[in-house]
Amino acid sequence: MAKGNSRRTGDLYLWLLKKRITPCLGGVRLGKLSTAMSRQWRADLLGNGVSVSMAAKAYRLLRAVLMTAEDDQNSGQSVCRIRGAGDKHPEERPVLTVAQVFELADWVGRRPVGNVRKLKNGAYRLRFQRHGEMRTHPEGFTTRGDAERALWKIGMDGRADLHAGPVVPRLGGSGFNTRTRWVDVVKEIGMPGLHFHDLRHTGNMLAPSRVRGSRS
Repeated sequence: MAKGNSRRTGDLYLWLLKKRITPCLGGVRLGKLSTAMSRQWRADLLGNGVSVSMAAKAYRLLRAVLMTAEDDQNSGQSVCRIRGAGDKHPEERPVLTVAQVFELADWVGRRPVGNVRKLKNGAYRLRFQRHGEMRTHPEGFTTRGDAERALWKIGMDGRADLHAGPVVPRLGGSGFNTRTRWVDVVKEIGMPGLHFHDLRHTGNMLAPSRVRGSRS
């Protein structure tokens, strides 16, 4: 790890080297690397679903390694010459309305009352509560995940009772998305793909407008 870098940064560099750089370029001798190779490597990363931000981080790391090698006269020239390849241009994150924030807060952690049990034949049976009475879903399910999604759907449709109060694990912690069914909730409020940390961006955007409104 380079002097001045935090341990977290060092771990990121090692991960990028292992996952993004070595698999494609690890077998190429340093002096044989070319601009065409680095261009194709970056295109392959993006083509395989790597985000622009992560590809930019990997490109900057490769460029730093090659610049160090060039300074040490181990390589004849720098091959990382793609203009803008090391720049991050993340998509603008969504901003919720005040109504959506309250709707999200109302839904997060609320779960339909029910249970899923595996039967002897390997199928899964779903039971849910409606108007205080437990009922059995007429269909059998091949996987637990299918049964849990069905339970969530009938809860969102109002066909199953919901827990009286939200059951929320540590915010943003391990298991948060699963226990709150975050992906399904944000779809229901019309914000698919919303991340938990986007709420901070929403707060930053809403706060100035509230301040201006109070002053006026």
